[in-house]
Amino acid sequence: MKDEVRSFWTANPLGTLDLDAQVGTREFFEAHEKMLEADALKYSRPRFRFDGLVGKQVLDVGCGPGILLRNYARGGARITGIDLTHTAARIAHTSLREFELPGCVSVADAECIPFSDDTFDFVCCCGVLHHTPDTQQGFNEIYRVMKPGARAVIALYYRNALLRPGAWRFAHALYNLLGVRPRGRDGMSQAKSVEDFVRGWDGDGNPLGKVYSREQALALCGAFSVEGTYLHFFPLRFMPFGRWVPDVVHHALDRTLGMMIYLELKKPDPCPAPPTDR
Repeated sequence: MKDEVRSFWTANPLGTLDLDAQVGTREFFEAHEKMLEADALKYSRPRFRFDGLVGKQVLDVGCGPGILLRNYARGGARITGIDLTHTAARIAHTSLREFELPGCVSVADAECIPFSDDTFDFVCCCGVLHHTPDTQQGFNEIYRVMKPGARAVIALYYRNALLRPGAWRFAHALYNLLGVRPRGRDGMSQAKSVEDFVRGWDGDGNPLGKVYSREQALALCGAFSVEGTYLHFFPLRFMPFGRWVPDVVHHALDRTLGMMIYLELKKPDPCPAPPTDR
């Protein structure tokens, strides 16, 4: 399965389904950033703490084309990105060079992060671990490489109210009635299950995409201290009426029907040693 996942994302780097600009050009990076700022980052931006990590060691697990890396670098963090594919790592590296930002990018698996224990002050992993076979191992690895007291934000596909058994058939029928047809995602209209639908969001032929309830997502957190959970990502760009939806309505949809659950996590500080009798 891992080889299938790697092959899919090698052939379909994030953003290429939706943008016509040549991958790796400044035009591509600017268009991708503009697109995500309009939905994925529009209301989730505070979760990432882009401007609060000056001088800190930050790791982006599954960095894709590098939009989060660039935001952290602009905020003064010392950034490292990893991605499963050589293609994504190369694109992310090119983006840092194009915008004259410092940082390191390498090829690595989220289930086996190639850094020592207790290395990073902050880790972000947005929309990645639901695509890896052993999601729990990904959580464990992120925990391992974080310093005691460090924080992380991890985002997973969420089984919102429209993707639950009682509402799924109605929601899918409405999706088809509205004629929503994201490019490269024809299979979503024919999906037979929530899992099929969510997997198809990243493109036809995507071999793996999981969707979690809040309880299932929290169960993955293990020894982490959970500081907050938030829903985000209600994309309007593919909907016929999307451009006319007021921001106040979009914000309400984002926080109630968001397609992703964001987990704000902390690695606990070690317990102080008890005082010794003298």
